[in-house]
Amino acid sequence: MTMELRTVSADDWRALLSKQLAALTKAPGTFGSRLHEWVNAPGDRWGEGLSIPGAIDLLAFDADGDAPVVDPFV
Repeated sequence: MTMELRTVSADDWRALLSKQLAALTKAPGTFGSRLHEWVNAPGDRWGEGLSIPGAIDLLAFDADGDAPVVDPFV
């Protein structure tokens, strides 16, 4: 599978949403928060995590560049 890594920002929170919710569902003990804390969170809350000064947030996309790739290890 060919993937492309992209730097994402607060404006890309929708791309992160489904992947993060899936990760919280599959491996809830891995993260410092729980699914019920995020499932109905507004977009600006999701964007906050992608707005940390100095952080570089990456998301892998499929070869077409349209859909974020699901992490098979989570």
